Amino acid sequence: MAGSKKFLIHADIGNGKTILLHLLRLALAQRGYQVLTLKQNYDSIDDDVRLLADDSQKYVVIVEEIFRNSDVVEKVSFAAPHCAVIATARSSTFDLRNNDVEEIFQQNFIEVDLNQLSLREASDLVNLASENGLWGDLSSKSFDQKLQFIQNKCGNEIRSFLLHLLESPSFKNKIRETFYAGIDGEILNCIVVLLFLDVANFNPDLLTVAQLAQVDLLRQAKLKKDQTSREYVDFASGRIRVKSSILSQYILKEIIDYDVSLKYLIKAIRACEVGRRENRLLHEAQKELMKFSFIDKIFARTKNSDHYVQFYDNLRTLPSMARNPQFWLQYAIARIEHSEYKSADVLFRTAYSIARSIPNYNPFQIDNHFARFLLVSRTLDHSYGDYFKAFIDAHGLLIKQARTEQHAYYPFKVARSYYDFVLQNGPKLVPEQKGAIESAIQQMIKQIDRSSKHVLRYRLVQEARGDLVRTSELLKSFG
Repeated sequence: MAGSKKFLIHADIGNGKTILLHLLRLALAQRGYQVLTLKQNYDSIDDDVRLLADDSQKYVVIVEEIFRNSDVVEKVSFAAPHCAVIATARSSTFDLRNNDVEEIFQQNFIEVDLNQLSLREASDLVNLASENGLWGDLSSKSFDQKLQFIQNKCGNEIRSFLLHLLESPSFKNKIRETFYAGIDGEILNCIVVLLFLDVANFNPDLLTVAQLAQVDLLRQAKLKKDQTSREYVDFASGRIRVKSSILSQYILKEIIDYDVSLKYLIKAIRACEVGRRENRLLHEAQKELMKFSFIDKIFARTKNSDHYVQFYDNLRTLPSMARNPQFWLQYAIARIEHSEYKSADVLFRTAYSIARSIPNYNPFQIDNHFARFLLVSRTLDHSYGDYFKAFIDAHGLLIKQARTEQHAYYPFKVARSYYDFVLQNGPKLVPEQKGAIESAIQQMIKQIDRSSKHVLRYRLVQEARGDLVRTSELLKSFG
């Protein structure tokens, strides 16, 4: 632990964050460190921070979900600077808020990205899968072919390889048979709620699960004894967790009937509404469960767009949703993903209207997605005639973000849509319009070139630059 005492570990779901933390705890304990882990915030945390501040022992404090527990990290960093702090985050959240981490830690930190396997790790995974007979139809392939499969087909990620294993028809049938073997409705409700919370990265206790499932607490004993529960759920120290996060997402998307998921998810969010003022966990859970990025992990968008619509329609009258611009933004994103652009436009206007009524509200997320909406809708929906104005409006939002949100990569991510926009609309542009778009492209390229190291570390930013150069060449080809 020499040198920096602040570390941020991030990974996508199923890419090994939980396993790494377990191994870290063992390794640090063997080296004489006292290791404390915070999985969930609680009222008496200030007392523990004071004890840490007065104790000179070598402590390592592990805080899961840094953005959800930022106040704890800040308190430990300030009051007990001799303690090393290891915090975690989902990569999707870290990518959006990476510029906040230095402020939370109150100093520089070391970032550990677990998403990509090293060559040695990928090779070890090939051997491990071979030793356990997990390759299926690929069993006869050579070591190099299996390695290429992990690196190319699975994106060099553990989670993608695990999902490949789960796609086996025999494995899928086995899970379905064991999951529905003699399970009753209340227990199914509790398990599905637990799967929701696991995918949303929460570590609940039995009380919370029962509260969100609206099941009598006396059913807890039955939940622990149920065969299906014990197959997928680990019960320990009053807390419960799913044995595999990647399996949680798979069960919700491939095994549980979508109508069942929809019913229990709406029920859980309504239960959060009742207790969110008094219970911080319920408040945070409700925010996560209503996000499009969360429900998209549950429903297959190509086949079940109606479930997205039903989900948001059932929640729009809740007081905390009706006045929340983030809710209407998530609803708009869902409409975009299903090419319902006219409906998305109305929802964006609702989000903006509510945001303007909130003092000091920063609408950067709304702006970013609205810019994407303008570009995508005018590329894919040929009924729009204002494509040039839409491009100029979208670029204005994105270049403003790129200049003001100095550590943000997302305006450049959206700017990659310029290529498809020009490919579709280029032949219809007059010379003056082409000149304006070329100027916008060069403006965005220059902004990338002067970006901070925090932004340039994202591969997609460099890919965006390449796409912008290609867009410029495409635009010139139209004469």
